[in-house]
Amino acid sequence: ERDSIKPYLTCTLYSPLAADDANNGEGEPAKRKTAPYRHHKLGFLHRGENPHATDPVWDETLEWEYEDNELVFLRMLIKSDDSFARNPKFAVLAVRLAYAEPGWTFLRMMDLKGKETDCTLLVKFEFEDL
Repeated sequence: ERDSIKPYLTCTLYSPLAADDANNGEGEPAKRKTAPYRHHKLGFLHRGENPHATDPVWDETLEWEYEDNELVFLRMLIKSDDSFARNPKFAVLAVRLAYAEPGWTFLRMMDLKGKETDCTLLVKFEFEDL
């Protein structure tokens, strides 16, 4: 099973001030996701790093525009991109953006029952006033 996972990160921004037009026009929270990570079996054909699927590197930027508020938070889920099945969820985390410091930080993920896991994400938060 370890070799068959294709992990990706999905992030959903929740805000009490979000208007319907800012949330896809349907009242849904703004969601972004990374591309699924695939470990290359033939490492000699792949340039650069080739970490295992349980240690993925996405190197992607996910952006949102939102009205600043104490209750704005970002929910992050690690899922697997499985064909012909509902994508299983492995870990979850919620970050209150009012407390997120700009720059690089490690975030500890929880399992779906709220218990600590050995899973961490290295993320970089950047905030810009518009």
